[in-house]
Amino acid sequence: MSSIVLRMAYAGEKFEIMDLKLSTYNDSFFQLELDLESDILYEMRSANGWIPHRINEAPVRELKIMKSFFNRYRDSFYFMFEKGELIGSTMQKANYLQSVSIARKFQGKGLGELLTMFAVNKILEKGFKTVELDVFSDNFKAFNLYNKLGFKVLRSIKSS
Repeated sequence: MSSIVLRMAYAGEKFEIMDLKLSTYNDSFFQLELDLESDILYEMRSANGWIPHRINEAPVRELKIMKSFFNRYRDSFYFMFEKGELIGSTMQKANYLQSVSIARKFQGKGLGELLTMFAVNKILEKGFKTVELDVFSDNFKAFNLYNKLGFKVLRSIKSS
């Protein structure tokens, strides 16, 4: 099965948001992030035939590659916790918003919007004029959030 990925861009001003208490990545967050992404991305990975369906079940070699990737972007990989529980995370690479992830039990509370605005602000603070991201066209919640925040579709890409 193949999906359509939409490349979106934001070219507005910084968002006015409350001060968020976020932590940057450290190795103790690795398994927490894998478990979060495994849970929230399971349906998408399954529907697209991506193996493993749960990221935390990847072979050791792939896990090492992921850990290296996380470490490479540790200073732009932010985590939100509440009472020691991972609520969500966001990663930026240059002007690209790599990910925004919110644990299921915290979804629908505006935290994805807050993390997205936080990430956009971080990118703009680095001097970039635009912020880009990719979203699956059938991820209606994410697409609607990005659209609400002012992101515009630049192009579509077929994903296999």
